[in-house]
Amino acid sequence: MFTTFAQWCQSLALAQTIRNVVWAFPTIEIVHLAGLVVVFGSIFVLNLRMLGFILSDTPAAQVAKGLAPWTLVGLGIQIVTGPLLFVSGAVRFSENGPFRIKIVLIAAALVYHFAIHQRAISASTIAARLSAAVSIMLWTSVFLAGMSIELLG
Repeated sequence: MFTTFAQWCQSLALAQTIRNVVWAFPTIEIVHLAGLVVVFGSIFVLNLRMLGFILSDTPAAQVAKGLAPWTLVGLGIQIVTGPLLFVSGAVRFSENGPFRIKIVLIAAALVYHFAIHQRAISASTIAARLSAAVSIMLWTSVFLAGMSIELLG
């Protein structure tokens, strides 16, 4: 069933355009990577604050509030560009193990970030540090899985 969906995605005119226009895929990928840097960067800064490594004179909740718009903009960029990259080679991506792992890890990282991590920002020091460590591990895993798509897939 997913193969049929992937074939349908790949047959879309938009997918064909992305594949056939020389600059389309690289441009979308650059924007996708820029969004990734914004997401990872903002979350990493927050995690470093929660671990007590930086901005120790600023409450973590204040750091989180200041970084939230950046995180959301980065996620928005990812939500737009990710599917564009996917449809251009949907069959290949759907059969790619690292891609499948990345999708599961993104879901886990997002659920963790918005359901658990946000609550830990103002929690006790040990809970905040543990939450920051888990967050770093999840987002690093997403990054490594993404890098593995072309390297190992």
